[in-house]
Parts: sequence; C-alpha cells; structure tokens
Amino acid sequence: MVMKHPFRFLLQFEWCLLALCAVGEVVRVPPFRLMRGMPHAPLWNLTIVLIFVLLSFRSPGQERFQRLGYGALLLGLLAIAAFCTGLQLLPLLCIVVVLRCGVLFEPLLSWGIAGLTFLMGAGAQVYYLMTFRLPRLEQMALRRAARLGVSPETIAPEGVDPITSRLWTSSLSSILLLGLVLLFVQVLIASLVAERRNREALAIANTRLREYALKAEATATLQERNRISREIHDALGHSLTASNIHLEAALRLLKSDPEEATDLLREAKRLGSETLQAVRDSVKTLRSEDPLKSQPLDKAIELLLQDWSRSSQIVPSFEVSLDISTLPESLKIATYRIIQEALTNISKYAQAREVWISLTSASNPGLVLTIRDDGVGFVRSQTRSGFGLQGIEERVQALDGTVEIVSAIDRGCSIRVQFPLPDFDSAQSST
Repeated sequence: MVMKHPFRFLLQFEWCLLALCAVGEVVRVPPFRLMRGMPHAPLWNLTIVLIFVLLSFRSPGQERFQRLGYGALLLGLLAIAAFCTGLQLLPLLCIVVVLRCGVLFEPLLSWGIAGLTFLMGAGAQVYYLMTFRLPRLEQMALRRAARLGVSPETIAPEGVDPITSRLWTSSLSSILLLGLVLLFVQVLIASLVAERRNREALAIANTRLREYALKAEATATLQERNRISREIHDALGHSLTASNIHLEAALRLLKSDPEEATDLLREAKRLGSETLQAVRDSVKTLRSEDPLKSQPLDKAIELLLQDWSRSSQIVPSFEVSLDISTLPESLKIATYRIIQEALTNISKYAQAREVWISLTSASNPGLVLTIRDDGVGFVRSQTRSGFGLQGIEERVQALDGTVEIVSAIDRGCSIRVQFPLPDFDSAQSST
C-alpha cells in the first residue's frame, strides 16, 4: 500500500529546495558554487534531483521492509551526491531528506536518519576540505614560493597557517550551522506529525463516541420499548383478566343466580372503567406512573389481593417478615408488579386452589419474594415464555436480582425472587 504525503505544503517546499539544487547544477556562479574544487558531475546530480522528485509521488506503505528500503535509497542517493558527484547545494538535499523521513517514518527511525544525514553532510564538508581545499592551498603556496625563488618554509614558517585556520573555522561553522538547521527541521516535523496524529486519534475517538452514542440510544430505545410493554401488560393485563373472569362467571350464573350475575357484571364494568382510565393515564404519564398510588407496599399488596380474591374466589396467604418501609421505591414497585403479574398468570393458567405469598429478608442482606400455588404446573423447558414470565425476569435483572422458577405437571409453581440490598437492616416483624 502506498501512502500519500500528509502535508501538502511541505511537499511543495521540498520541490522548491530540489529546484534550487537543480539550478545550482546549471548555474556555476556564486552563491551556488559552495563545493568548488570537487569533481563535479552535473548530469548525475540532476538525475539524483529528478529521482528525489519522482520519489515524492510514491511514498512507502506501512510494511517495515518498504520503509527501511525507502530510507536506505534516500541515504544512498545523498551519499552519492555528497562524495561522488559533488552536488553544489548539498545542505538543501540534506534538508529534503530530513523533511521527508520525518514525515513518513516513526520518530525513532526519523531521528536515526536525521543523524545519518548530518554525518554525511559533515563528512562531505571535511572530505571536501581535506581532499581538495587544503592540498590545493598547499600547491598554491608551492607555486608562489617557486615564482619568488624562495623555499616554502619562508612562505609558511613554523606555526599555524592563518589561511588553513580560517578554512577549518569556516568548515566547522558550516557543519555546526547544518546541524542546527537539521535539528530545527527535525523538531518542527516531529511537532507537526505529533499534532496530526493527535488529531487523527481525536477524530477516531469522536467517531467511536458517536457510534457508542448511537448504540446507547438504540439500546435505551429497546429498553424503553420493553419497559413500556411491561407497564402496559402489568397495568392492564391484570384488570382485563379479572374482568374476563367476572364476565364468564356472570354468564354461568345468569339463569341460576341472577343477583350474583348482576353483581359480577357490575364488578366487570368497574374493572373496565378502571382499565380505560389506566390506558389514559399510561398514555399521559407512563414514565412517572406510580402503581402503589403513594400507599405503603403492604397496604397496596393487600388491596391487590382483595381485588384478585373477589374475581378468582381464592384467598391468598400473605406473610411479611421484614420492615418493608425502608425499601427503595424502585424495589417496592418491582415487588408489586411481580406479585401482580404472578397473580394474573395464576388466574389464566394455574387452576389453583391455594396461593402463598411471602416477603422475607435474606442473609446477605436483601429481600426474598416467594409466590407459590398448587395449580396444574408446567414444564419450563417445554413452555415458551410469554410477556408475563419474561417481564418478571426483566424486572429482576434490572435491579441485579435473581429469579428461580420451579414447576412441574400437577405440582404447582414456585417463583422465588431475591433482590440484593446493601446496608439493609431487617427488622424481624410479622403482620
């Protein structure tokens, strides 16, 4: 895979530097004759500059082998230009190498290439001075001595030749300046690359955050739909079931006991009116509806059992052995709804004669709700869960509780729900 250059303006700056290098090979006048005296191969130097330009259009991919090969090629071309073909504006080519490698490679590798680039530039300067400038200066001194008819020692007595000293000083200054420029370029590129990577990481984080928000929204929507379905089922299912039972009993007693049938019809009408009102309330204030109607939990359960007893002709046994006034409101509502749903299921399917309900404290601590009946029972593995049992399980899971449903044919059904309750102080009291 080929990467594109991430900074367009730096690529254009590289082209400008390479253009100056090309001009320096064509125009052999100051300030372009920085390497006077070295063997000069303009065609080869122009070819190297052209290769650098072509390489700017094709950068290496993420593979380590490609990266190392690309860096080695750049350093190889730089070495040829420095020691073989005598590129006039070699420092500019050094800057191009540092710019390109600093952008494309990871920090450690880019710093390593920058160091090698500096060593090549400094080595070329020293090589140029030792191989061409100083020998040429010595030859000039010998020719001058021969022309004057004196010995070379007369021209350059013992001590340091001031011209040689200036040449060394000039070369060291050029090396130091090259090092500072390359260091500045490398630090600048490292800062740009780090900022770009931070922006990319921030963009990725924002994208993931948006995806997470969409998923959270979808999950919240699904949970809200499930909650609404449970609320409608719990609030209306019980009343409709009771109303249906009343109507069936009234039809059976219509001829044999008209007065009882009339009472049942009145009760069914009352339940229908309450159900209609519950539908209206659910549409308006489903989120804030309080099924307990601000009553204590035990009182609300007793009223629920009385109402259910009138429609089912079953008197449930209800036992409380803890102080339920200290329970959180969410736990009270969940307990009420679970009992309501269990009674609705018993009315529909159980054909039970007795029902037992108990609220006790757990030892861990917590709340234990148990609902048992002596009905026909069922095999859980062979029964597809409807909204009733599913709603109970969802309510329990929402409060980090556990539910255990045990049933068998002709053995009734037992539902045991346990809710954790941190810092729960059970008051052993009986009603």
